[in-house]
Amino acid sequence: MRTFNRNKFTILLFLLVLVLVFGPRQVFATELDMSPGDGADRGPRDVAFWKINDDLLKTYPDHFRLLEILSSWSEDRLDEMSSRNVFHISNKDSYKLNLDLETGVYYMRDVTSPRGDYWLVDNIIVVGKDAPPLIKIKWTKGETPPPPGDTPPPPGEILLFKSDDRGKPLEGVVFHLYDENGNPVKTKNYVYDPDGEVEDLVTDKDGYIRITNLPKGTYKFVEVRTLPGYEMERGSSYVKVDYYTGGFVHVVNKRLKGEINFKKIDGEDSTPLAGADFLIYRKINGEKVYLTDENGDKIHARSDKDGRFSFKDLDFGYHYVIEAEAPEGYVLCQDEIEVVVNSESFDKTIDVENFKKPIPTPDDEGETPIPKVGDITLIIMFIAGAIFVLVGKYLIKSERN
Repeated sequence: MRTFNRNKFTILLFLLVLVLVFGPRQVFATELDMSPGDGADRGPRDVAFWKINDDLLKTYPDHFRLLEILSSWSEDRLDEMSSRNVFHISNKDSYKLNLDLETGVYYMRDVTSPRGDYWLVDNIIVVGKDAPPLIKIKWTKGETPPPPGDTPPPPGEILLFKSDDRGKPLEGVVFHLYDENGNPVKTKNYVYDPDGEVEDLVTDKDGYIRITNLPKGTYKFVEVRTLPGYEMERGSSYVKVDYYTGGFVHVVNKRLKGEINFKKIDGEDSTPLAGADFLIYRKINGEKVYLTDENGDKIHARSDKDGRFSFKDLDFGYHYVIEAEAPEGYVLCQDEIEVVVNSESFDKTIDVENFKKPIPTPDDEGETPIPKVGDITLIIMFIAGAIFVLVGKYLIKSERN
């Protein structure tokens, strides 16, 4: 009886294991928790998701690097990659969002307009059975530094300062100005005028926009056009004017980063070549300025077994690449390769050719060949002798006759 019970228990245990291993498994839904840490209600939000295509995922398996690249893209370019899926969040009670999307990897961006002081941080989101059941999304806030110098603007005046992330003033960035109700503020030559126009407000050579004669209130600058090579500020920059002082706001444009990819190949049969070493530089006032790392050493890139190499985290604009060391058995490429780094350069690959060194010959090794004049002289003498013999025979025969 005990044997029967033991066998029965063994069979039941085996069946249980089969069910656990081969039975249906639960698929977890991907839920986003967008609740601010302080529990504040930050108003309605529009959050967009774009599915990332397989080519990008294969090229950039590192999601941190992929997020950096996609964050620099405009919404129009993201729409070219895939159609957007927009979810509307009405208030703090709906800051948890279940993603009703097909399985895949998505790029998330807060596309609320106007964006306000706070906005959701961009993210890479995985949807499907391999995704974590809950993903926490963080918020960020635009910071307003103090005005330059010790004296704030006087009452009725607002001052905007525009710079890049290194503090360099940016000239030619365009803004529009709105009041606290979202109505465009009319001006005339940068002076408040209810009968004026909605002007394009453009930063001067020192990076400033100054608006005067403004009534008391809260205003916001919205950036509408930036410079090539910079990421446009998506949020609104708020500034307040009261009875005692004017307002100041500092808006920073992040420099866009790009990369360029190369493939080193044999110039005859396009075979990938490993071991080629390259340097990169820019030209400033006609002088070569090599790119360096944090230690001040020149940045190198070396071709791998597939012939591929790349330079990353580059400012937008013209760069120049030159070969410092050729693959073994190949002639050093003397050409200066000019490339333009922009938002589209990362997905292009530039072929760089090398040609094999010629096979050395005795002449190439410095030996001076001896002219083979003796053989030619003998031949000439032989022919001349034969001619003389024939002429002699002819003369003798003629004389006898």
